[in-house]
Amino acid sequence: LIRRAKDQGLNVTCEAAPHHFTFTEEELLNYDTNYKMNPPLRTKEDVICIKEALKDG
Repeated sequence: LIRRAKDQGLNVTCEAAPHHFTFTEEELLNYDTNYKMNPPLRTKEDVICIKEALKDG
């Protein structure tokens, strides 16, 4: 979404919290509520996409 907007020349920004590009939803398998948050942690593939987007700027 952000990439498309930037490709169209729109001046947009976004942010990613460190826990969303460090941890995955697998952390919740042990029912550790320290990893329960909103928005929730996502898949390993999502973390990879976030890291790629951060590299793109």
